[in-house]
Amino acid sequence: EIMTREIDHRVMNSLQFVASLLNLQSRRATAPETTEELKMAATRVAAVARVHRHFYARGAAKTVDGLTYLQRLCRDLSSILQATIVVEGTAGTIPTSQIVPIGLLVNELVTNAVKHGTGRVDVMFTGADADNFLLTIADEGPGLPPGFDAAQSRGLGMKVIASLVSALKGRWHADRKAVGAGAVFSITFPRS
Repeated sequence: EIMTREIDHRVMNSLQFVASLLNLQSRRATAPETTEELKMAATRVAAVARVHRHFYARGAAKTVDGLTYLQRLCRDLSSILQATIVVEGTAGTIPTSQIVPIGLLVNELVTNAVKHGTGRVDVMFTGADADNFLLTIADEGPGLPPGFDAAQSRGLGMKVIASLVSALKGRWHADRKAVGAGAVFSITFPRS
């Protein structure tokens, strides 16, 4: 257990180092597209480190409370992104095997909501039914473009999201909010 914690700590530090290198490289890039891509890569690597830190701070537990975990993660994101992120829902025990894809999904979707939306970002974690959890991320921005099909999107972010949802054996849907302006992404995944 001590060795595992030490390895985890070193992995987290290594990921933070890689994110710092990518950020430094982005400052030296001359093309705006390259700068943006390097910053996004740095953000994604830093997200893995944050997920890792929050997860392994709890020790060698086999399950964690999903709502508590998301509240801690989103406090960090709120500070980093300088955005208002509200996390609500109900407590629900999730296996630690699901923590990394969930954390990365939330990081990706919240970052996109801040980048493309306006106002606060709402994260909701609750039970969809007896067998599934429901995770939604919504913003107050202009919403998704008419005819937007997340499954057909060629963007790297949507591919990352699709891959993470697949890792959870879940399904997802993106749409305009039913009430008010903004986009909402809903992910349903099995409880175990």
